[in-house]
Amino acid sequence: MGQQTSIKAILSRDNGATYDTIGGITGISYSGLELSAIDSSNLNSTNQHRTFLGGMIDPGTVDVTGNFNPTIADTDKQLLVRGDLTSRAVTNYKITFPDGETVILPCLVTNFGVEAGDDSMLAFNVSLKVTGELTWADT
Repeated sequence: MGQQTSIKAILSRDNGATYDTIGGITGISYSGLELSAIDSSNLNSTNQHRTFLGGMIDPGTVDVTGNFNPTIADTDKQLLVRGDLTSRAVTNYKITFPDGETVILPCLVTNFGVEAGDDSMLAFNVSLKVTGELTWADT
């Protein structure tokens, strides 16, 4: 993946047969992978320096912002995301980058909020806690 703008990046949700695009997205932020460091130091450690072993990998969090469209028909599929939170279901979400590369993330929805402000769009924010391994694919 070379340098590119984020225009046309897409977040979509697995519906069991295909992926539904979540409409109205204005931002997608992935925290990234994080490796825990397990202290393996002891009183006889060389040069009195701490030593560490790699522990578990935390697959991170995806924070999403967007313009909220709370229609009964849920044309933007935003209410399905809220439903994933209330059902506590692990659901696959997919980020498609402008060049077509994708990453599939099994996630728990841990936050679904709505914001209404003076002279602004009705907005929503979502936090997706990635649970398990990510799957990257080039097109």
